[in-house]
Amino acid sequence: MALINCYECGKQISDFAQACPNCGAPVKKQEKKKFCKYCGTSIKSEASFCPACGKPQSSNKAQQTQVPVQPAGPQVNYRPQQFAAMNPQPYFMPCAHHVNNPAVAACGSCGKSICNECADKSEYRMDNIPLCRDCNLQVMQKQISESESTRTWAWVKLIFLLICIGFAWMVYSSSTNNDQIIAAWIIAGFGGLPSAMRMAFHRSEPDKALMDLHTRVDPGNGCMQEIIWFIVALLLSFAFAPIMAVVFVFKNLSLIISNSNFLKDERVRYANLVQELQGE
Repeated sequence: MALINCYECGKQISDFAQACPNCGAPVKKQEKKKFCKYCGTSIKSEASFCPACGKPQSSNKAQQTQVPVQPAGPQVNYRPQQFAAMNPQPYFMPCAHHVNNPAVAACGSCGKSICNECADKSEYRMDNIPLCRDCNLQVMQKQISESESTRTWAWVKLIFLLICIGFAWMVYSSSTNNDQIIAAWIIAGFGGLPSAMRMAFHRSEPDKALMDLHTRVDPGNGCMQEIIWFIVALLLSFAFAPIMAVVFVFKNLSLIISNSNFLKDERVRYANLVQELQGE
């Protein structure tokens, strides 16, 4: 057995095969020719004597030379039936949700084919590419979940701040001496202390780089400035903590209202999209 190259696809196949297993083209058998070993004249393979010189020919196959025969005329496509059309029609890729509509783009998230209708109704985009219906639902679900989590934490913070402020007001109302005022200020500060410290200790990237450079150039003076800055920021945090508690009461209340309105609209859009998908 020998390997030959398929004249249609170029891949190697066995010379005993009836057809190419890759493209389906039939294997053209090689025609054997015989030449006279004395004068070189081409003779028939079954001839015993050369018609030119008249000398007898042996049956030694080593004297025979095989000459491959190339297919004559235009080559015919012998591929399987689904690829055998000589003039195939343009390939039609349907939309993943509307099988009768041609696809015009691929979803920017999952890669599903989408038509013009799906692209126009897409609520969200990824890298300016519209998303399919399923990915739109997933994005909506994610945003609804994140908004619910944000609103829940805003409620927790608001209740904690109101408890601190209310307890501080009760301490302040019970007596007007200085000790009670300081105690009420400290109690109210528990609610706003985390936010006050976050704002007091916040530094921009240029300030951090400048302080780091100063510390490297003059380690002693730089470390001293860092300690002084830390003490000042800590004192300011405790001093303005009650004020930050009142500020964040209104901030969390505003966050709860805005998230509630967003959730209401988003749930309506989600329900409409689900109803539309079920109706198709």
